[in-house]
Amino acid sequence: MSDDSPTQARERVEEVYRSESRHVLAMLIRLLGDFDAAEEALHEAFVAATEQSGGAGGSAHRG
Repeated sequence: MSDDSPTQARERVEEVYRSESRHVLAMLIRLLGDFDAAEEALHEAFVAATEQSGGAGGSAHRG
């Protein structure tokens, strides 16, 4: 079990977002065939990851 604080967990999710979001978005666009739907799915997935990791999710990377 990890002793990570919510802040550390959120920082890790944000790091993954920065490094992988373009690849994930491209894959979602190919799968869904719709840029807007792919972008929304990407944001929802990372918000969920932030919330599940114990971070203060809800608004992470939403625009």
